[in-house]
Amino acid sequence: MMDEGDDVLEHINKLKTLAEQLDAVGAPVSEDDLVITLLGSLSESYQFLITALESRADSLSWELVTSRLLHEDMKRKEQGGGGVDGAAHGQGQAFMVNNNKRKGRPVKKTGACHNCGKQGHWIAECPSRVQNDAERYRSQRANVAQDEEDPGDYLFSVGRTSSAAKPSDMWLVDSGATQHMTSSKTYMRNYKTMAPVDVHLADDGVVQAVGTGDIVMSMKTPRGMKKGVLTNVWHIPKLSRNLFSVGRFTKDVGPVTFESDGCFADNKGLKWQLGAREGKGLFKLCIVVKKAPRAAAVYR
Repeated sequence: MMDEGDDVLEHINKLKTLAEQLDAVGAPVSEDDLVITLLGSLSESYQFLITALESRADSLSWELVTSRLLHEDMKRKEQGGGGVDGAAHGQGQAFMVNNNKRKGRPVKKTGACHNCGKQGHWIAECPSRVQNDAERYRSQRANVAQDEEDPGDYLFSVGRTSSAAKPSDMWLVDSGATQHMTSSKTYMRNYKTMAPVDVHLADDGVVQAVGTGDIVMSMKTPRGMKKGVLTNVWHIPKLSRNLFSVGRFTKDVGPVTFESDGCFADNKGLKWQLGAREGKGLFKLCIVVKKAPRAAAVYR
């Protein structure tokens, strides 16, 4: 279970690592079970987000849930709030607070539980889930050695040192982002407007992508710092931070791996360091946005 104040990204990575280890020994965990386990293991301050996710009509994927969790965690850190009090402040009427103590969810669960399908309770309270989780974790402890490393989904800052970077210059990257996204078109080339596309945020808010273009960047490669282009970057004016999609980079250029001393890219047998570790789950990438439109390589 996740305690108040625990690192969200580290918690996600631990669950993902356990799932990968179980898969390696022939006991795969389905995506549905992994999502249910994650939601049921979150600390109390995330119950509002769980409620919002459970109320969705569509199914909950691992990518959707983790990306929204990471976005919510980032917002809390920016606001300087954490835990129950920070969540209650950030969510307005989401929690009922009396004498600085959280009283729980504002209303009783309506609709079916996403785990067992029965009415009247939440995933975290589901008797079936609690029993299954207990059996699963006993099996995990008995058959899988715990890995102290934390491979998995990561966020990493892009550009100058974090202390000098402006919010508009900061790029955060995680595997939940399906497209490169920016809040400003200042450095975009070949800009084209497009029909608005809704992008759902972790707090259940919706912002719109209104255009697309290319951004010239200088990236560390096996041959030194080279200019490259991020293509098909979505322009989302109301986005609070710029997002670099690891999934998109992996698909169009090559895989990104995470090791104890940094993150690395691999393309056509060439492996090079993109950035160095800067705290748990956080990486400083060797990449800087450029004004010049010329580029020697394309990073879609």
